[in-house]
Amino acid sequence: MRKVIAVSFALPCGLIDAARCPASTDERCNANKHNAMNGADNRDGMNENCSANYGVEGESGDIQTQQLRQRQIRNLLATLALSRGVPMLLGGDEFGRTQLGNNNPYCQDNGVSWYDWRLVERNAELVRFTRELMNWRKRHSVFSAGEFYTEDQLHWFAPEGGQPDWQGPTFAIGCLIRRAGNGVDVDADGESLHALCLLFNAAQVATEFQLPERDSHRWCLVMDTGQAAPDHLQTTASQTHEGASYTVDAHALAVLSSGISSASESADRARWID
Repeated sequence: MRKVIAVSFALPCGLIDAARCPASTDERCNANKHNAMNGADNRDGMNENCSANYGVEGESGDIQTQQLRQRQIRNLLATLALSRGVPMLLGGDEFGRTQLGNNNPYCQDNGVSWYDWRLVERNAELVRFTRELMNWRKRHSVFSAGEFYTEDQLHWFAPEGGQPDWQGPTFAIGCLIRRAGNGVDVDADGESLHALCLLFNAAQVATEFQLPERDSHRWCLVMDTGQAAPDHLQTTASQTHEGASYTVDAHALAVLSSGISSASESADRARWID
């Protein structure tokens, strides 16, 4: 569940972006609240968890269920990082802290509300992913700009490349972000970036996206939450993508960047172009 808390509508810095609910970054996912231990017959706390258990309520020993839950955790963390505004991450989300389905543990001075620091080692890959994800976000000032996107900077598109069907049951959508300004963002190879392409696929099947044309500029894969660790986030060198389309696995998102090397860039290198 993504919450946007509007402190001030004047600037993006007045928006607090939060991707967190009692089961959002909890590998022991629950579709329903489990507050019986609070002594109110499970009547306290919100009933609208906006969460899913992916077939099993609570802890699961099924490998496929565990992998899907881990992927959804990466999706939520990535969605938070890709949002313009101030990201708010609840402590423990970076290593899969769990409250065992209790969404109102104000009276639980025990393992329900405590931090189990052993999860840092157990979920070391999730910790690494979160750290590198936030470091990547810091390198891209487009996400922390002091103004909202304009129509020229943001373009939404359907997987086949046309306009999205905003009225229909859309499970897959793409977004092209172009930058105009004085700041210069760089990718993992030290190259200036001209555009970012965000591909979201919430469908239960893989979806092929037609990529926006970039003339002589290349598309490089930055992130794909559907890939196995550590390939789901490129931290040391971007991977050049060949082809006019990119397929995103079910329940996954991908990010591609486009730019030119500093040796050949022109005076308008800070401008995100079509």
